Amino acid sequence: MIHQYKNNGYYIILDVNSGSVHSADALLYDAVEILSEIVPDMETPAPLTKEQEQAVRTALAGRYEAAEIGEVLEEIQALIDAEELFTADVYKNYVTIHAREDYTVKRTLGAFEEELDSGFFRAGRSMIVNLKYIRRVTKKEVYLSDGTVLPLPRGVYEALNRAIINGG
Repeated sequence: MIHQYKNNGYYIILDVNSGSVHSADALLYDAVEILSEIVPDMETPAPLTKEQEQAVRTALAGRYEAAEIGEVLEEIQALIDAEELFTADVYKNYVTIHAREDYTVKRTLGAFEEELDSGFFRAGRSMIVNLKYIRRVTKKEVYLSDGTVLPLPRGVYEALNRAIINGG
């Protein structure tokens, strides 16, 4: 997953899945913007296809020299090969369970949730909470009995309070 933004004259490209942050020039920024629409996240590095390269060349032809576009495509390929651009989310099918110790298991959160009883509450896309360990809830945070403070996604406060009141 690629996020891009411009700030104070800097062009920033973030590959969320790898954690790589790139300070880019306008050409690299524009080329990645085009490719982010047509290049899927990759489990392993792969060469850009001729069609993907041509899409960049066509879109940028009037704004940049052909040789410069070719160089930036090589630079992008080097970033892909180094697993710093267009990487897949390696944790997408893993769940970390925070208990007395942390455990990571290979399965989706949804599959894990199906096996839990009503004493647990799904609080957004990335968190399930054991209701008996909640000490306090605010509109923005959940305070657990061990002192852990978790961010509470928007729109979850009322449903979580109902689950607590109903005893799970």
